[in-house]
Amino acid sequence: MLNSGIFFGLLTTLSWAFCIFPFTQAARRLGSNSLNHFRLLLALIFIGTISTILDATGFSKIFTSDFAQAWLWLGLSGNCWSYFRRLFCI
Repeated sequence: MLNSGIFFGLLTTLSWAFCIFPFTQAARRLGSNSLNHFRLLLALIFIGTISTILDATGFSKIFTSDFAQAWLWLGLSGNCWSYFRRLFCI
């Protein structure tokens, strides 16, 4: 049986493999910078929704220092501008 890390790693790989075509079209229509900001906004909404579903007080907890490292990694993932710019050029 797969542990959760391997399972989510495989899901991430499949997501990147299948989502390259819609992201290429979106980069052409919106531009790479707008697409990157939109992606980060969707990630914030997704994180907020999931944390609220799992725990009613969870939404306020995600802004505490316990999750500082997660916010750091989310912010660093916003540096995908060059990736979306390359998709725009394809």
